[in-house]
Amino acid sequence: MPIDKNQLENLLSCLARDHEQELTHHKLLRDIQDHRIYVGSAPNEIVRPIQTYLESLPEFDPKHIHSIEFAGGWTRTNAEQLARMTAALVIETGNPKKSAAAVLEFAKGQNIPAIAVLPIHGVRTEKKIKFSNDVELVPLKSLPETRLQRQLLFPTFNQTQQTFFALHAPMALTVRYTAKHPLRVHTSEEGLRNAKAQSRGQLESRLHEVARCLCLAGPSAVIPGFSWHQFEDPVLCRLSPVGGSGRHQEIQPLMIRARDPVDSKLSRHIVKNYANLDRGKRKEIDKGISLLDQALRRLSPEDAAVDLATALELTVGESGGELGYKLGLRSSLIIGGSVDVRIRTRSIVESLYGQRSRYLHGNKPKTSYKLRGVEPIESLSAKELIEEGARICAAILRKYIERGSVPDWRRFEITGGRTWA
Repeated sequence: MPIDKNQLENLLSCLARDHEQELTHHKLLRDIQDHRIYVGSAPNEIVRPIQTYLESLPEFDPKHIHSIEFAGGWTRTNAEQLARMTAALVIETGNPKKSAAAVLEFAKGQNIPAIAVLPIHGVRTEKKIKFSNDVELVPLKSLPETRLQRQLLFPTFNQTQQTFFALHAPMALTVRYTAKHPLRVHTSEEGLRNAKAQSRGQLESRLHEVARCLCLAGPSAVIPGFSWHQFEDPVLCRLSPVGGSGRHQEIQPLMIRARDPVDSKLSRHIVKNYANLDRGKRKEIDKGISLLDQALRRLSPEDAAVDLATALELTVGESGGELGYKLGLRSSLIIGGSVDVRIRTRSIVESLYGQRSRYLHGNKPKTSYKLRGVEPIESLSAKELIEEGARICAAILRKYIERGSVPDWRRFEITGGRTWA
């Protein structure tokens, strides 16, 4: 016998009436301590009757194993968890009829709109940025509420100490899709293990690719947090447990400086051009982006100089010749501009390479760098040199993505940067 909407509605209405005082008290606690009370919390006097009803139905037989399947994998659930979420929904909405309809849709629904979410730190925007029909950059607080979102927006002290950048992500990259049949029933653990979503990992990979592109728009380090999947409907989100998955971050920055809002037009342009690259070209460019992102996470200017110089070597250092000379010349030709701009670009890159060499050879690094050939005379601190070098490196990588290839260096140099291919 499937879920009977009228039976469930009557049950929830009776519970809400008989336990009105407990529900009012619990809602008051939630309002006072909003960010500390788990989104699925509810009094056991309300939860147990709902659980008993659900377990009397074939689809929620306790002998079976239940899971919620999204495009990125699955999360285990059961009648007790759904009962607890249902009771919490009654508390929040104060509407048993609406809560019963949501449970019915959750249990039997097909082709439900869903969202894959990747919180990110290091990028800021005042408005939503749309990269394609399904991929967007949005403020995290604008998404339907889930447990992980609440932890990110309202972290406790211990969470902040343990995983600062995983839990402080004011923005989120999202991709919208359709969950074909979210609630699944398995007769055994083996059946659960064999239940694999068809597009496992593909949506997360798309979001991480967009995050890499955003690194070039600042440039700024873009630190992703734990990703998760959720329903688009805020009410259905209340009924679905959300599990997160993350990628290991080898280098976590000590702090991230406040940045200006990301240029929406530039970021859309980068993402669009990156999507048009073939897989081989993406792999080449990804190495340079990863080193740039790594440099932007560094606290030590010397370590950052090594990463940036290596990124430039990968992008403009192909073929023979003295490396510092070659990196400076080619970078200045790619960046372009007036003669004075090109001289300044070349001097910055040569100074950056010099800083890298001094550090690797065990010499004491300089605290300031005079830019050779630049008039009027200009000097940069080690920190300023890294910032300028990062801008140059990002601009070169953006040019590669736009052009879709690396220049033919012999022709490029002989023609003064006028011939790319």
